[in-house]
Amino acid sequence: MLLSAIAGLRAQGIPIQCAIVGEGQERAALEEQAAELDLIDCVVFSDGVAFEQVFSFYEDADILVLVSKAEGWAKVLTEGMAFGLICIGSDRGVTSEMLGGGRGLVVPPGDVEALAGAIREIAAAPQDYEPMRKLAASWAQQYSLEALREALRELLATQWGSQIDGPYRSAEVPQSGAQR
Repeated sequence: MLLSAIAGLRAQGIPIQCAIVGEGQERAALEEQAAELDLIDCVVFSDGVAFEQVFSFYEDADILVLVSKAEGWAKVLTEGMAFGLICIGSDRGVTSEMLGGGRGLVVPPGDVEALAGAIREIAAAPQDYEPMRKLAASWAQQYSLEALREALRELLATQWGSQIDGPYRSAEVPQSGAQR
């Protein structure tokens, strides 16, 4: 869907660059489709990357597109939102809730024209999407590790009366051959 949208946008003279990150069973078919659509010069495929390298992709991007046919909690959308990306997702799973309230854009699944239209509008006036970027980043902060840690502390305190102070530290593991 994304590659078809990009081909249509390029045919309209809209310059676009795309990075597709990850591996999977669709990778070969996507590379073949990119070649058939003559998108080799504007679409870059990257293998799966280490956690530390993922952030550089977010930092280099303006838009994150996740238009899957089925989706649960799309962690990648939350990460993209945290980086202030304009996120576009298909109306599946909780994506509509995640991107609702002006935090992103939702398109019908399989609707290439709707996706191309959303990207076209962003490309025409990226400054108009600054409020969306800020709302998305603010919303995504509730899912940071720190926020999760605080939510767990509160849950433990209210449900079981447990108090956890300070950062979590794992128990020290004895060295090989050490006595307990």
